[in-house]
Amino acid sequence: MFEKFKTKWNINSHWQLTMIFIVFSVTGSAAMVVRKFVFEWIGITSETSLWIKVPLYILILIPAYQILLIVVGTIFGQYRFFYEFQKKSIGRFYRKTKKEKNINIQELTMNNSGNNNETAVLLLNLGTPDEPTVKAVRRYLFQFFNDKRVIDLPWLFRKILVNFIIVPFRAPKSAKLYQQLWTKEGSPLLINSVELKNKLQEKLGDKASVFLAMRYQNPSIRATLNAIRKEGYSKIIVLPLFPHYASSTTSSAIETVWDEIRDWNVVPSVHVINQFYNHPLFLDAFTHRISSYNLEDYDFILFSYHGLPTRHTDKIHPKISTTGCNCHEVMPAHGKFCYRATCYETTRLLAERLGLSKGSYSTSFQSRLSNYWLTPFTDATLKELPLKGIKRVLVVAPAFVADCLETIVEIDYEYKELFIANGGQKLTMVESLNADDRWVDAVKEIVSPYI
Repeated sequence: MFEKFKTKWNINSHWQLTMIFIVFSVTGSAAMVVRKFVFEWIGITSETSLWIKVPLYILILIPAYQILLIVVGTIFGQYRFFYEFQKKSIGRFYRKTKKEKNINIQELTMNNSGNNNETAVLLLNLGTPDEPTVKAVRRYLFQFFNDKRVIDLPWLFRKILVNFIIVPFRAPKSAKLYQQLWTKEGSPLLINSVELKNKLQEKLGDKASVFLAMRYQNPSIRATLNAIRKEGYSKIIVLPLFPHYASSTTSSAIETVWDEIRDWNVVPSVHVINQFYNHPLFLDAFTHRISSYNLEDYDFILFSYHGLPTRHTDKIHPKISTTGCNCHEVMPAHGKFCYRATCYETTRLLAERLGLSKGSYSTSFQSRLSNYWLTPFTDATLKELPLKGIKRVLVVAPAFVADCLETIVEIDYEYKELFIANGGQKLTMVESLNADDRWVDAVKEIVSPYI
């Protein structure tokens, strides 16, 4: 029996197995003590109705047990084991019954050119549900919002907020939006990312093998890195497909890669490209995409970027507040890795290439979850523009290199409806780079110096 546990938990010594059993025993007893104390404190007795007692028991005991398991495990020197154990245990509520549901997509995203070189290029994007169902969307949101870099709150608060409030209430609504987004081929973000990966492989030829993974859901970073590991590449070039650095996207993806690689017996050389918003070919690709629309047909161009909580950007330059920064006017010295600063700089660089005059364009931030996110808000801006006599707007989203929920549904459906309802006449969304040949050339040039 002990050998089965050692195999299941991937541990080697009887001593460690003994410590783990002790931790479980101590934690169970401690959790019951906590439950008893809390029940007495709030006045729950044996006469209290089960309809009240049982929900409170679940709400108190489960979080208490999870916290105590980590604390007690740390005391007994088993933090790493119980940290991983907790992640797997919580994930079972939302995990699929088989490893990869969409096997065809998983295979498409793996490299199939054969390992004739020493270098693997790993393209990373945010992710998408496996299908537009409530169950699949719930799994996606569970993984996304439980990321400590996305919701940077204390562990217990994040778990309660995400697992008992955000995911249960948001999943059904988000599933309806994904149903609007979905095509016969599947998720546009995944389909376009696969096409980009295939085209890049053609461009690179035998110089490197190209792989694709998603930070959340499939193809998973773990499965993709396992494929890279089996092929024995000596170098990995990691390119998160986020033009602008942000802790909640770029760092989260990079951290996940390192979490997987750190336990390998042979750790290859790894080079990470953490942003490329000012790369000339990236800018040229977006400039060409925007220029494919007749700019004379529009009164105004709105550059809309995904929003972030201001506390995220405040952490980049803690001595200078986001609201007090002048990055909307000029690129400051402290703005190199500030998401807000690099977004405004991207707008200025694109406007210069397009020959736009001041006053004919502006920058805004979309997808906010609260009023404490980066401003100006895209939805608020679109309400105000008709009041200024601006009736025809072209919207560009340079933070997204592949069309997704935020571009197709949020901008092209919801914001268009909002704009027209407030007096606008025409709103057009500029298609993202997707797998455009100029974008493929740009990615090739971005990764080539490190091959």
